[in-house]
Formats: sequence, structure tokens, C-alpha cells
Amino acid sequence: MSDREQKLRDLFKDVPEAQKEIAFSIISDCVFYEEQIAQLKKLPMIIVDKNNPTKQKATPGQKLIKEFSQTLTNNRKLLLMILYRSATGTNETNTLEELLKGFE
Repeated sequence: MSDREQKLRDLFKDVPEAQKEIAFSIISDCVFYEEQIAQLKKLPMIIVDKNNPTKQKATPGQKLIKEFSQTLTNNRKLLLMILYRSATGTNETNTLEELLKGFE
């Protein structure tokens, strides 16, 4: 386990056990994607046509960076949602029930 992964896991020490298991799985994925993105950033991002330099194409590495970044962003949102719900003691069903009571 890397230092980065351990630091992220430490943030979830006060989270309920069921949510902690999910968070730890997501954390492992996040660290993996961060490492992959760092490696891919070392590669060229654009292919320039030798005959016509105005024509350029994204490399497969650049496309992977975009895909991995989107996945990483979604995973981070999930982790933040778990932390928020744990800190506030709320979950979606309670919030929805409260909203529906306002319409009665």
C-alpha cells in the first residue's frame, strides 16, 4: 500500500464499516488511476501529420488520460459523498423523507 493510499484511507477512519469497505475499494482505484495518468502524461499527446502539419490527432495515450481522468473525478465525488454523509449523519433516504414531509 502506497503512502498516498494510506493517507486517503486515514480520512475514512470514522466512517461506518459498510461504507468504509466501499470507500477503500474506490481509494484503491483512485490511486491506480492517478499512477496511470502520471505515466501516460510522459507520452506524446498529439500526432502531427508529416505532409500537412495543420492536421493533428490525439494519441491513444491522450484519450486514455481523458477517460481515466473522468473515472477518477467520479470516484472522488463518491468518496466526498461518503465523507459528507458520514460527517453529517445523513443519507439520501432521510433527506428525501424530509423533503417529502414538506409537501404534506
